[in-house]
Amino acid sequence: MLKINIFAEIFTFFARSPMLTRRLIRVKVLQTAYLYEIHQITNSEHTFGAEEAVEALQQSLDAFLCLEYFLWGLFPLFSQKAQEFLLEEERKHFPRQEMVDRLRPLAEDRFVLAIHNNNALLESGIEKDLQEELNTPSFAHIFQSLQSLPAYPIYCKACAIGERREQFDAMKRLMKSFYEWLFQQWYEEIEAEEKILESLPHNSLNSVSFGNSYFQKFFLEAPISYTSDLYAAVQHVCERIDKLKELPVSETKLAGRPLQEDDMKFATSLLLRKLQHSAEHQELIKANLSSEWTIGRLKKLDLLIIELAITELLYFPEIPIRVTLNEYVDIASQFTARESLAFINGIVDNIFHQLDAQGRIQKNFETNAKS
Repeated sequence: MLKINIFAEIFTFFARSPMLTRRLIRVKVLQTAYLYEIHQITNSEHTFGAEEAVEALQQSLDAFLCLEYFLWGLFPLFSQKAQEFLLEEERKHFPRQEMVDRLRPLAEDRFVLAIHNNNALLESGIEKDLQEELNTPSFAHIFQSLQSLPAYPIYCKACAIGERREQFDAMKRLMKSFYEWLFQQWYEEIEAEEKILESLPHNSLNSVSFGNSYFQKFFLEAPISYTSDLYAAVQHVCERIDKLKELPVSETKLAGRPLQEDDMKFATSLLLRKLQHSAEHQELIKANLSSEWTIGRLKKLDLLIIELAITELLYFPEIPIRVTLNEYVDIASQFTARESLAFINGIVDNIFHQLDAQGRIQKNFETNAKS
């Protein structure tokens, strides 16, 4: 089991949707609430109140969409690098045919060119910002690693055959393979550094330099707040690639939709109501703990998940009860330890029935969600 830390855990459920869904928004609220709590405990020198929390939430949601464009922008840069190496090779008196055959498909790929010319990607400015990475050792390492993936020679072979559909499908497979591999490599570096941190005495941490490995350097400028962000963005991009049946035109939506006004209203309201009513909700939770438990024994993340579920049940009449219960069960199943899941589910279920019996749960519609 992975520990909860600044990077958070990987959430496999992110793969279910290609856009900013309410589930992603709930997780972003959870992450922001966790950040708020950490600031209250450890960062007394800097103000981090409700206003700062809302700003952090907005930035986190916006950054997620930027991260998707960051991922889309990589292959046009790979194509540009392949063009440079191909031109350099062809200028030689005796160009290596094997090198030419390996570089030309990527240098001339029509799918990658279409991505490069996509309006949304151009407007984001991500690809332009990434130009500075072209000549760095970390980019060169990742570019060479791309060509070492098992999917790359298959892609080159498909391009040599000359059938456009085969080329298109092979590039889609290569892109998906690359993104998944890229996340895995980056995550393994993160995990390795965490293990080093755990093994060091607390007083020696300030003298240790981290973030110097290839993938850490490569993602230094990427808008990544949590490990889960990169994983989710990779899954979203891969799902979008699957849905592309033809070459994308300039207007094709590659990344998720921008944050809508009602999405941000929901996110902000959920966060602020959680912060506003935290003491009241913790009293409800205390009343449902067994005699050997105190609220201080609960893991911070477990407590926040329960609080958010209560908040949504009480203050969001437009959301069906069953939706709320299912969403937080799914979030808890991925965000907490396995042994915590039944505990969280039991507490939330007990509190739901108590609130319902008291007539405190009011919905704007008839629902059969009660259990």
